[in-house]
Amino acid sequence: MSENITQPCSERGERLLWGRKSSQRAEPKPEALVTESNRLRAAWMRHESERLDNYLVADVEDPRINLQSIISRSFLINAIWPNEFAGLIGEEFRFSICLNFILKAIKSKQVRRESLLDALVDGRQTCADVKIPSYLQCCFDLVSGKEQEVPDYISAALMNPLWGAQGRPPDSVLSTFEQIWRRVVYRRRAKRISVLEPACGSANDYRYLHSYGVGRFLEYTGFDICDKNIANAHCRFPNIHFKVGNIIDIPAEDNSYDFLFVHDLFEHLSAEMIDIALTEIARVTRKQACLCFFNMADITEHSIKPTGLYHWNLLSLGRVREVLMNVAREIEVVHIDAFLRDSYHCADYHNPTAYTLKVSFEAV
Repeated sequence: MSENITQPCSERGERLLWGRKSSQRAEPKPEALVTESNRLRAAWMRHESERLDNYLVADVEDPRINLQSIISRSFLINAIWPNEFAGLIGEEFRFSICLNFILKAIKSKQVRRESLLDALVDGRQTCADVKIPSYLQCCFDLVSGKEQEVPDYISAALMNPLWGAQGRPPDSVLSTFEQIWRRVVYRRRAKRISVLEPACGSANDYRYLHSYGVGRFLEYTGFDICDKNIANAHCRFPNIHFKVGNIIDIPAEDNSYDFLFVHDLFEHLSAEMIDIALTEIARVTRKQACLCFFNMADITEHSIKPTGLYHWNLLSLGRVREVLMNVAREIEVVHIDAFLRDSYHCADYHNPTAYTLKVSFEAV
């Protein structure tokens, strides 16, 4: 389920006089925010570089099957080729929910791969007391049919003997749409768009923008508060603009980037830092931002929960929306769980508190 919220033009014009369009680089931050930034940096720097390089790119967080990563990629693909690939993007969403169900079912050891495939072939509703969701059966019937552009990744996942050794679907299956997109955009030409990714980690999502063939259409900049993450990113992509930076003081002029996307950042910040970070994002983004949250709810205020060196908050959709509406033209709110229920009859998404907000600052 998504919800569009549009700021009336006259009111937006009044607010922008003191908001985004008139903004300058922020004044030096209070000591409390400097301390918070240092603690957040320390929270990541305590980990080994190898762990950071593999963090948030495995299992349900693997950007090849993580729905919010797919939404971010589709956000950029739509920016490059507006409305041209809606069908293929929808198929990749379906791929995500099917692979995630299979991953969960097999890892739980409630069903065997061969038994699940037999049940799908026979059209049975259950397998070893596990209910087979209608979306999985529907997708299997589609991809296992003849003359389909999308290969039968469900059979490939369930039949592949490498699963047992790796504890996850084999890379050949996980990369199904990686191969499709690379082939689709290979001979494409398009104007490059400027993109900023705060909290980019060790090029966690950029590595797949690159391997999917989308990276060459981007004037990309990524920054992260952790030096080790940036060192990892540079090792992977020495010619891409990665740098150490802080979300509350983005080192860029107003309207420097056409588009921005960010994953799983705001839940780790204090309430004051959240508001500043949202304002900074609005300041440097000219057209649109795609903001992905992993722990948000339709509640009145943030539930701020300091834990160790950083925070693990439950964020208020209303509060984030209120801050953004001071500076945005339009906000599309996508509650991932509701979207999947409405669009794909998927009622078993692993994270019911995931939200994506697509924020427009100018008409695109």
